[in-house]
Amino acid sequence: MKDEKDSNLPAAAASPQPCEDKRLSLSQRAADATTEFSGSWKFVIGLALVSAVWVSWNQGNRAFDPYPWLMFNSILTVVSTFQSPLIMMSQNRQIERDKQAAEAQAELDRELVRGLHAKLDELKRAMEIAQ
Repeated sequence: MKDEKDSNLPAAAASPQPCEDKRLSLSQRAADATTEFSGSWKFVIGLALVSAVWVSWNQGNRAFDPYPWLMFNSILTVVSTFQSPLIMMSQNRQIERDKQAAEAQAELDRELVRGLHAKLDELKRAMEIAQ
């Protein structure tokens, strides 16, 4: 009886396939790595520490970047200029992966519903024969 139940499962349920089979390009890997790192506490704490050290160092008489810290602002601007498009590329790829996963899940659901309808039809026929 167990074999009969297993054989009624849709092929997609019996052997799920990964959503993404293709290899990632260098730019896609860079975008994912940048997004992963810049969204981490390591990055946030590291940036806060660098900022605190920079501001503290440049408060004294030997300041190489006195207030309003134009060089530091320029460095942060360059970092965010390169970081933003990489994050957006990674988010676009995540949206595409989510879309593929949703489509695969919808197909699996449709197959399962078809299987349930077939079982219900079998039960109806069996009940009609039994009467």
